[in-house]
Amino acid sequence: MLGCSAGHFLFIGGGDELTKVVKSISLDEETAKLANAKSNFSEWVRIQLLTEIHLERDCVFFTRQIMNKKNKLITESHFCNGMSKMPCVKCWPQGAPRREDWLRYTKFEISAEDLVATTSELYQAIEKANPEPIIEIRIEKRYVRRFLKWLWSYI
Repeated sequence: MLGCSAGHFLFIGGGDELTKVVKSISLDEETAKLANAKSNFSEWVRIQLLTEIHLERDCVFFTRQIMNKKNKLITESHFCNGMSKMPCVKCWPQGAPRREDWLRYTKFEISAEDLVATTSELYQAIEKANPEPIIEIRIEKRYVRRFLKWLWSYI
């Protein structure tokens, strides 16, 4: 997840291929314009549905463990895994922490409060730098590849 504003989350997905079911929806002119502005409307709909599922399910907390100087095991669970493909939107409402911050947290180098503060600062800086809503513009490699194969077949 890259970031969010006012409860709207932006995830960068991809990777796992699932069996896809084709669904048809009806849009009015205003929502059709919004749908056309999305680089991949189907992916955006899937992400919105998955976000709703994440909001309804219980959190699965990540447990970090360390041995103290007296060889006693210390365990703590504060929030869900911040590095999962789709981080929990309850534990990470602004967005996932940076990888290096998450690793420092898992190694007990920073506290849970420090991790939340660092992550919050990160997304506040992103929002200040980009006051406009984030519009993702990207060319899918697979489409470029497909086009080049098609073009090459005619040469």
